[in-house]
Amino acid sequence: MRDLLSVLQEEPSFLHVGFPKCASSFFENRYFLECNGFFNVIEDPQWNSFLEYQMLTAQASLFRRSQVPSDILVPFDLLVGASSATFLTGIDYELSLKRWKKIAPNSRVLIVVRNQLDFIYSGYGQRILSGYFRSVDEHIRELIWDVQRSVWGRLFYDQIFQITKNVFDDVLVLPLERMTRGDEYITELNSFFGVDNRAKNNVVRPSLNENTLRLIRGANWAFRHGIGSPQMSILPSYEGGIERFRVNGVPGKEPSGNRRRVINRLAKSVGQRMPQTRRGKKRYLEQNKNLFEDWFGESNRRLEKAADLNLSEYHYVGTGIKQEP
Repeated sequence: MRDLLSVLQEEPSFLHVGFPKCASSFFENRYFLECNGFFNVIEDPQWNSFLEYQMLTAQASLFRRSQVPSDILVPFDLLVGASSATFLTGIDYELSLKRWKKIAPNSRVLIVVRNQLDFIYSGYGQRILSGYFRSVDEHIRELIWDVQRSVWGRLFYDQIFQITKNVFDDVLVLPLERMTRGDEYITELNSFFGVDNRAKNNVVRPSLNENTLRLIRGANWAFRHGIGSPQMSILPSYEGGIERFRVNGVPGKEPSGNRRRVINRLAKSVGQRMPQTRRGKKRYLEQNKNLFEDWFGESNRRLEKAADLNLSEYHYVGTGIKQEP
């Protein structure tokens, strides 16, 4: 057995920073496992609390009071590191990387990206599961209004890649869409991290159909909960973080998640039996394609050059356009 902190300081390690809605559940629950040659510090309760509620989300005055967990031992044959989409959803991304580098200076960093059109639509469905009740058009308007802090401002993939390269030397960008190639995707991951395993790229959390989401959204409008609550509300654990209420020592009783469980369970029992439809997704794509190209097309073309990728193969917005000589 080896001391975890010493391993992170002195030996190569792995770091998967997300994006969220880019197979993060697969990586955390299927790939970065001990049986595949990894030790994901997120699985340790002390490290999980430190990363999620201190290093990746705490402002400087609070973070300075925190301590890195110690006295944890790991087996000799495992590559140690972290897999957490909070790197790209918490406090400033560059600051999170610099904080992590002080702990693990030799990290090999994986960034998984996704066509921005699909990314936002998938995230919209996740928002509905957490209590959102407005339309996807209003969701986009809200993201753009809050672009300085929302995920919209983090979808300039070329900038995310460059920020990461400025902090770490070994950075791999992989399109989520490449996972359809099966073993080839896993082989590329194994080669990058220097491991040898036979992980399977099974879908961990398949998307719900449009009818189910429509039913949940309607119920969210009638029975407000989660992110459908008024601004500055203390949220249940499914949105605020499983341990946030306890870790932050919030006085009083934690909000119940029962309303969400009842709404989602009943809607799924009805909606998943209804005929499948993609009319909503088709309308969304037709209506917003030009908007997304205006925002992210140039960024995607720059990423193709910087990371030696062919994003036009997966129809990323703004790619596949012939450049002027």
